[in-house]
Amino acid sequence: MNAALTLIVVQNSLRGDGFLSLACSSGRETVVFEARSSASYTALTTGLAGCFTCQTGGVMAREIKLTKAGYERLKQELQEEKQRLDEATRVLQEQMESYEDYEDSGLEESKREKARIEARVDSLEDILQRAVIIESAEGDKIALGSIVLLKDEKTKENLTIQIVAPAEATILEDPMRVSDESPLGAALLGKKEGDKVRIETPSGKRRYAVLSVGA
Repeated sequence: MNAALTLIVVQNSLRGDGFLSLACSSGRETVVFEARSSASYTALTTGLAGCFTCQTGGVMAREIKLTKAGYERLKQELQEEKQRLDEATRVLQEQMESYEDYEDSGLEESKREKARIEARVDSLEDILQRAVIIESAEGDKIALGSIVLLKDEKTKENLTIQIVAPAEATILEDPMRVSDESPLGAALLGKKEGDKVRIETPSGKRRYAVLSVGA
C-alpha cells in the first residue's frame, strides 16, 4: 500500500444485517470495507490509519437517530442479550471442561452461538453509543418518528406504520416500524395527508394514499 495515498471517508453506516460499512474514496475509485462488530470496525479503522492518511469529513461516528421508545427498547434488548451471553459463556465453559472431544458438534455450536450473541451485543452497544433521541414528530408532514395511516389502493386495506431509523425497523410490532431508508419509508418522507406514493415491490408496483399523519 502507498502510505502517501489519501483516503476520504465518504460513507459510514450501520446496515440492516448488522454489518458496519465504511466507504473510502481515493478520488479515483471507492472501496467499501465491512465489519461484523464495533470491535472489528475499530480494528479496521485503526489498520487503515496505519496505512493511509484518512480524512473523515466528520462522518466517522455518524449519529443514529432513534425515537425515545426505540432507544428504550434497544437498551432492554441489550440487557437481555448480555444475560444470554453470560449464560452462553457458562454453558460453553462447562462443555469445555467436560468434553474430551473438542471437535464435538455440540461444542462447536455453542461457540458459534456465543459468537453470534457477542456480535449482537457489540452492535447494540455501538447503536446506543451513537444514538440521538429525536423529538416527537410534529407538523403535517411525514418525518422520522411519524405514525402514518395508509390505504393500499389495490387491496383497499388500511395500514398503520411508524417511520423509524433502520436500527428500529421491524414488522413484528403494531404499528409496524418501517425504515426511512426502505422504498416505502423513503417515498413517504415529506408527504402529508391526502398525498399518494407509488413504490416498486417484488410483486409489482403498489400505490398508497396517506390518510393521516400523527406522532
